[in-house]
Amino acid sequence: MVGGSSVTLPAETSSNIYLRLPRESRVGFEFRAIGAALRLVAEPVAGRPVVLFRSRAGEADDRWHRTEVPTGLDRGTIVRLGFEVRPLVSGRPAMARLQGPVLVGREIPPRRAAPTSDSHPNVVLYVVDTLRADRLGCYGGPRGTSPRLDAFAAGALRFTHAVAQSSWTRPSTASIFTGVVPPRHGALEADDMIDPGVATLPELLHAAGFATAAFVTNSVASAPFGFARGFDRFRYFPEATSRAGLFLPADRLVTPIAHWLRSTSRPFFLYVHATDPHAPYLAPARFRRGRVAAVDGVTPAAVIAAERRCQSCLHDLGRQRPAPIDANTVAVLSRLYDADVARADAAFGRLVDVLVRQRLLDDTLVIFTSDHGEEFLEHDGVTHGKTLYHELLHVPLVVRLAGGARGGTVVEEVVQHADLLPSILELAGVPAPAGLDGEAILGSAGARPGREVVSHLAHDGREVAAVTDGRWAFIHNLAAPEGFESAYEIYDLREDSLERRNLAGRDAVLTGYAMQRLGEVPAAARAPGAVVDPRALERLRALGYVAR
Repeated sequence: MVGGSSVTLPAETSSNIYLRLPRESRVGFEFRAIGAALRLVAEPVAGRPVVLFRSRAGEADDRWHRTEVPTGLDRGTIVRLGFEVRPLVSGRPAMARLQGPVLVGREIPPRRAAPTSDSHPNVVLYVVDTLRADRLGCYGGPRGTSPRLDAFAAGALRFTHAVAQSSWTRPSTASIFTGVVPPRHGALEADDMIDPGVATLPELLHAAGFATAAFVTNSVASAPFGFARGFDRFRYFPEATSRAGLFLPADRLVTPIAHWLRSTSRPFFLYVHATDPHAPYLAPARFRRGRVAAVDGVTPAAVIAAERRCQSCLHDLGRQRPAPIDANTVAVLSRLYDADVARADAAFGRLVDVLVRQRLLDDTLVIFTSDHGEEFLEHDGVTHGKTLYHELLHVPLVVRLAGGARGGTVVEEVVQHADLLPSILELAGVPAPAGLDGEAILGSAGARPGREVVSHLAHDGREVAAVTDGRWAFIHNLAAPEGFESAYEIYDLREDSLERRNLAGRDAVLTGYAMQRLGEVPAAARAPGAVVDPRALERLRALGYVAR
């Protein structure tokens, strides 16, 4: 359905609708014309207008007429449908009333065999904080940085276009837990928690009889913010400024996780939130060796010493655009980040080894992803949580189904964080709540082609919405100063993967469609009463998550 309401068009006027066409699309509508001719024009992006329908003179008789016309355009085409009214006789009264229109189409998702099992699998959800997809070998990253994940992905499903729902931990992880976009779960700012009225994944699995446990190393995703709901055991490992790194290294999680796995009942849900690649980037020397070198006189030792002196300084720099940091220092930081990625990869590999030794892997659904990426001056900034560009929203998603079903499959359709909750529930045999933004992508239907997914950021005085389909990226800076150019951005990711050439305003159809879709993103709304304890907020401020 495109419209559905009635609209009256005087002579010499038109009404435009912007949309993406489904398969075998047809436009159906009713119209009444008085002394007027009605014309329907379809104009695709970067294409010429095509007349789909012209009313006949005999239809200007004030009676309702029904018609349905094929668009003749390919599925997924972004198009402007324009209804135009012209008088039959110049100078005489003329108008048309339009009912609808209705877009009729057929979308058939691919059918894939679901893994068969007499019992529901255990579930391991492994989230690596601040991990860019493009730094992993299986996503085209530096060779040798992620050997354990690369080997794991070779026997799993690898999603090439997984999109984060936001660019910092709280809202993105909450979307993983709830299956809805950030404006709907309410965990937007540093002092927000997940709306108590929104069900979470651990709550739903716990109610279905799963043993549930979480091992978390980032306070942003800890109990005061609603992330402990539904867990039998929620273990948070606090950040500390007295040791070499701010966050507990992920390899330190493996032993307590192994103990819990040996003692727990089946089926189980295990959530791990590891934070190794998050700033400060202070991986041990064995991970830096062969990866980190000086850049034009900026030495790794100097950069590491600066990070140790002020472990939250990059957060402060990240709030400023352009960031007041030189490119050579950022280049060294980027290499130190890769060393932290290697450390994170080794820790994940150790957990996989535990699952193998305890003979759990083949009975377990294992999901590896990250909450968001990281900036290294791609758009004049560092760290994350300030924009919704590709370097922050493109996240890895590697899924090993129970028994290794469909291992080695590469899925190119666009998927999102919000898809994980309904996907896990489907394979666990648990009904999903109504009204989710996510879709099940691991079972019989698989990922649906041609989807658009929404990302949202409302943090530190910024509010940004983004919509992408894997080809186009539409961005709306809601807090921008007055002016079209500063508020809207459109990028063709096929031709401009670095998002450097803003196409907003260059193609009327593409721009109209982008503004319409971005206008449909839910408005940010904090849940009443969903405000955290001041002591938890003060801890975030000390760690650099909250503006001082």
